[in-house]
Amino acid sequence: MRRKFVIVGSIVIGVLLLTLLSVQLFVTFWITPVLNAVFKESVSYYSSGLYQVSYGEMEVSALQQKVSFKDFRLDFDSTRVQNEDSLRYGKWVSASVGDFELNLGNFWQMVPQRYLMVNELKIREPRLTIHNYSEGKNRKKDSVSLDKIQQFDAHALIKSYFDSLDVGVLNIQGANLKWINKVDEQLPFTIGDITANILDLHIDSSTVDRNYGYPYAREFVLQVENSSFVTEDSLYTFNIGLLKANPVAEELVIEAFSVTPQKSLYQFARDIGHQAIRMNLDIARINLQYIDLHYLVRDLALMVGKITIEDVGLSVFQDKRLPKAQPKQRPLVQEAILNIPIPFRLDTLELKRGNIQYQEHMPDAVETGKISFEDVYMSAYGITNLDSLVEKNTLMEADVRTRFMGSSWLDVHFDFPLNDPSQKHHISGEMYELPLEVMNGMLETTAFTSVRSGHAYAIKFDMDLNDRVSSGDVHFAYRDLKIELLNKEDPNDPKLREMVGSWVANLFVVKTDNPSSKSQSLRIGAISYGRDNTKSVFFYWWRSLLSGLKESMGLTNDDAPTSKNDAPESEPEEEEKDGFFKRLFKKKKADS
Repeated sequence: MRRKFVIVGSIVIGVLLLTLLSVQLFVTFWITPVLNAVFKESVSYYSSGLYQVSYGEMEVSALQQKVSFKDFRLDFDSTRVQNEDSLRYGKWVSASVGDFELNLGNFWQMVPQRYLMVNELKIREPRLTIHNYSEGKNRKKDSVSLDKIQQFDAHALIKSYFDSLDVGVLNIQGANLKWINKVDEQLPFTIGDITANILDLHIDSSTVDRNYGYPYAREFVLQVENSSFVTEDSLYTFNIGLLKANPVAEELVIEAFSVTPQKSLYQFARDIGHQAIRMNLDIARINLQYIDLHYLVRDLALMVGKITIEDVGLSVFQDKRLPKAQPKQRPLVQEAILNIPIPFRLDTLELKRGNIQYQEHMPDAVETGKISFEDVYMSAYGITNLDSLVEKNTLMEADVRTRFMGSSWLDVHFDFPLNDPSQKHHISGEMYELPLEVMNGMLETTAFTSVRSGHAYAIKFDMDLNDRVSSGDVHFAYRDLKIELLNKEDPNDPKLREMVGSWVANLFVVKTDNPSSKSQSLRIGAISYGRDNTKSVFFYWWRSLLSGLKESMGLTNDDAPTSKNDAPESEPEEEEKDGFFKRLFKKKKADS
């Protein structure tokens, strides 16, 4: 009896050993080579040897149907990439993973059935680096073809071994992304603690045909929380509370985005050494919808159907008491858009609930002057820098509605033909029932002028502008306009107010009413201003509008160019000594 047990036990053990040996031989000579080929050889073959996969160890557990990798790496041949165009614009990717694990669902059948089913793929703390060998300024936007030509084939990576691949859950935790400019060896930004969850990832020949060569996934959510980085000049910090991307829904959401200066209000420009714009930006939510991933992957081009920006707070400050910076040419809107190095097309841009405030401190002022635009709403259409679209005379349009100085609604429409060589554009707008005293917030501390009374029934303007001059007209209907000149030493002391100057200004310079009487017609102000290309486009718009307002009020427009083809390249030196608001509202000689 005992001998029978020994025999049976020996047989069982022999069978088990034989089974284990068979499993080991099966894993060693069949499964491992296939997996090794999928991960190593296919990547090298389909990248023409430019990319290589390596790992320190691959462990295959047949009983648990599990495969794990240690020290997994994806690298490119750095000696060849600068002469290759496999990845457009010279951007190459390297990745390293401490370990990742595949829990298989059909371990024993995957090779004979040519079907790989992964129940769960776990990747922990991967490090992804984008190496940029190109210079952004040399990007060719005309190389972006709007025809969707399939250049990537995910199925090609597995088709020699598997007809299809399914991944139930792909989970990535603690990923880190770096961007390195190899030209100057700079590290513009790094983002850490990225998480991603992908459900029901599927690859086969028919699926990639329908998705321009890319896999299908039922759900794909990538998320980054509390990320920040400092600009290269250490002047600003960019902060992102939450970034959530959903490639399946073609959507990207950013919440709690801010651009924060690293220096205090007055210290900012002092450290720079000359006048400089200090900006503080807060945005509650940015939503990008209908992102075309095909162009993003193929051309690194951003094709977006709609961007919605909500609850924006923008504060701008300039200390005019400091020396001026070296003047440089400032672009108009069309030039600024065409100079953006990233190829893009944005069909619709919406801004909801914005608040914008500009402040400046004049040399003789005790306090700052302020101008504000509250409850800003904007819709813009047809924004692009793609040469193929610009050459078709693409028209960019925008409509803006805002409360000027928190008072009356201002409506403005913009037209920008993107292919006009003179950067011609058209602006029209209107505003009704404006108490003119609201202007005192900027006039009293910048131009040392106060509006004692005055009410605007309507302000309508229509102007055409190009890269040299502007023209158009302004209808400015108002009544009972009276101003008061303030003493620079103490603008708030009524005893020091320049009463004689105020009386002269109201009597001989500024027209009290427009029209002057019921029997007279409205004075229409002619817009005529020669652009100073060292000033911003906003300054150009304001000065153009002001030239018409001046004539409506009976003032002389000394800023009009002597010839439409001979606009001044810069302001006269004495004009440079004044501040922004003072230059805008500086009074000229009265009409004779």
